Amino acid sequence: MKDNLPKPKKKEINSDEKQIIQFKSKISKMSYEECLKELDKILHELQNDSILIDNLYKDYIRGNILLDHCQKLLTRLEQDVVEINLESFID
Repeated sequence: MKDNLPKPKKKEINSDEKQIIQFKSKISKMSYEECLKELDKILHELQNDSILIDNLYKDYIRGNILLDHCQKLLTRLEQDVVEINLESFID
């Protein structure tokens, strides 16, 4: 009976989604300082009057992923600092 059921189709990933996955993978390995440098590069590119719309979109996506990663790194650091402060009061 199960053999007659259609197999679920895998969701196809378009090129934009593939690029976002690649951005996220690369950025997840970056330090906070590296992310800031990349954001600075994006800012300079955005200030260029001759930027292509496709590049604008990619820079926007990359910038958001970089900002999200920076926020996660800062949150993790803040949690570590809070834990250190708590441990210093306990000792």
